[in-house]
Amino acid sequence: GSKDKKNETLQKVDDITNKMVPHHHHQDHDEEGEVASEESEDQVVSRRANEIQWLNDAIQHIPKEELCHIVAHRGFHTSLGRSDFRPIENTLSAYETAWSAGVHLCECDVALTRDEKLVLAHDEDFNRLALDRTSDRSRLKISELTFKELIALTLKNGVRAPLLKDVLMSANAIGPDAKLIIEIKPGNSEAGMALARLLARYPELVTHVAVVMSFDLWSMHSFKEELQRSFFGSVSTTGGTSSISPEILSSPFSNNLRRKCKSTSVLFGSSFNEPSFLMNREESAPIRIDGGRERRDRSDSLITYNTSHNHQLTLPSVMLLTVADTPENMFELSVDISDYSPIEDWLHSTHTSLDGVYVRYEPGMLTPEGKVALQKLSSMYTVGVWAKAAEDPDDYETMHYLVKECGVSFFNTDLPRSYIRNP
Repeated sequence: GSKDKKNETLQKVDDITNKMVPHHHHQDHDEEGEVASEESEDQVVSRRANEIQWLNDAIQHIPKEELCHIVAHRGFHTSLGRSDFRPIENTLSAYETAWSAGVHLCECDVALTRDEKLVLAHDEDFNRLALDRTSDRSRLKISELTFKELIALTLKNGVRAPLLKDVLMSANAIGPDAKLIIEIKPGNSEAGMALARLLARYPELVTHVAVVMSFDLWSMHSFKEELQRSFFGSVSTTGGTSSISPEILSSPFSNNLRRKCKSTSVLFGSSFNEPSFLMNREESAPIRIDGGRERRDRSDSLITYNTSHNHQLTLPSVMLLTVADTPENMFELSVDISDYSPIEDWLHSTHTSLDGVYVRYEPGMLTPEGKVALQKLSSMYTVGVWAKAAEDPDDYETMHYLVKECGVSFFNTDLPRSYIRNP
């Protein structure tokens, strides 16, 4: 089934990694548990340092204007949880290393603990990444663990899974270019609701979330509605002050998103003494596409404080993930380069409109017909392209073509050593 195909793909990735990274036998330990020789540890440290140096060199060879389109998948990490030459996926070091090297965007997966803490995790449990895979706790679903129990669950590299808030705080400390693209797993709508509340509680972190996405269409429409409700609900209508900081918060994609679709905006005044506001929800005129079919863009609720100086906050883009093959799971929606027309109906519901779509890479994208199809889709929505490890190309040339020729905004990558030919 789908699980077997996933394991087969992961094994291919591991085989590639095994060929790329030399193996070294661990040294014997003496009676006190100390390593008898420092050579193996030095080699591990050297490999880690070489990987970080490679990343820094590679980023220097990428034009600055293209860095905002590269998305480091699960941060700067290694496949299958290996910890001997790169950080483990979805850990704080995986993101801090990428951002510090100059990568702007990193993708992550989130899950909700039993006591409603958002943590970074790809799987439903931590057994694959746990230091002690025999422990019962490593086999428990994350939704069954409290944050206190998760703290005690050590990963292979000696750390615990980080809270999403901690990763965003690191991004905030590193600089305005450091941003996350957050994936919410299907059927995990509670995580989406928690994310909306988190962003409303810490608005200074909103600018570090570029995109929220999922394969679960209903979950994304629900998340966008909750995101608007969380922010609009934080504004007092009775003369009190807003809980949202009146900072200038913006996204590098804000102009692009406003051109392609109606993005959610909240305007703040420089003073909160007069909290009178205007909420305007109206529908714009229909837009003609594809030989007469209509798409109606909806302007989201706009809150404007009646003051002399307004500051603007652009909320994250909300995007749908799709597959290109026959769906393996009931929640997946399949669409390919031959016909992107179903996307329109998926992105628009009665109350909300999503901002864009993440499509699976296809070889047909490199053909003239595929180029035209992607250009057309990108002129209407924000478009990202994801690739499957060990099956699809993962290199700078592919990213450059999709961004420059097809108008794609995001291209996911595992940043293999072959990404740049001569870093």
